[in-house]
Amino acid sequence: CKRNFRMEVPIFQALINKLCEKGYLADTTYVSVEEQVAIFLYGVAKNATNETLQDWFQHSPNTSTF
Repeated sequence: CKRNFRMEVPIFQALINKLCEKGYLADTTYVSVEEQVAIFLYGVAKNATNETLQDWFQHSPNTSTF
């Protein structure tokens, strides 16, 4: 978690909990809140392209675009 998202696991979990608690994010049919945040953090931490995110997380372009 730290290497890919630049964040320790307890902090990642606290972020997930806070985002859900405040109603900013919710699970969708295809992507959990954890994965939504992971996709975003990976993209920011690695300056990843949308193609890289699609490949890394195995989602279609519509799912991984943010």
